Amino acid sequence: MKLETERLLLRRFTTEDVKEAYNYLGDPDTMRYIEAPYSEEQTKEFIRNYAACDAAAVYALVEKKSGHLIGHMIFHPYGCEQIYELGFIIHREYQKQGYGFEMSHALLRYGFQKMKLHKITAETVEPNEASRHLLQKLGMKQEAVFREQVFYHGEWMDEYHYGILAKDYYADNSVSVE
Repeated sequence: MKLETERLLLRRFTTEDVKEAYNYLGDPDTMRYIEAPYSEEQTKEFIRNYAACDAAAVYALVEKKSGHLIGHMIFHPYGCEQIYELGFIIHREYQKQGYGFEMSHALLRYGFQKMKLHKITAETVEPNEASRHLLQKLGMKQEAVFREQVFYHGEWMDEYHYGILAKDYYADNSVSVE
């Protein structure tokens, strides 16, 4: 999949992405709600896996103006072919600039309009208010809270599940932010 917005490009990873990927995957602040920061070797393995995969589920997120890899987006089947999961990791230096919303919105549009998906879901943990706000801004509804479901950095955290149905996407004009 290759997808473009005004400021961003979503593409497959290449082996040349290792250094820039390590900038965010190895950064403790960027990874604080995801998992432990990656080592350089883990980053190489991550890139090798997704660069070689024809049916990639994780895509490189590139800022068009600078050409820099600023994070990645996750978009893959979730339980069945008509339901997909959306996820994102954006380097801390590029957060709070609307990039996550911009590409997530483009993926919703692509998923519902081109792929004819029935539903798109997403998950986040309790302290990640920015992600929860972004998912709500996309028109996603909180569907479940799994109490103390995830153990991150020595602490049990609640996991929040969000989703949006195709019929709600088309009915909700607030989702159509161009």
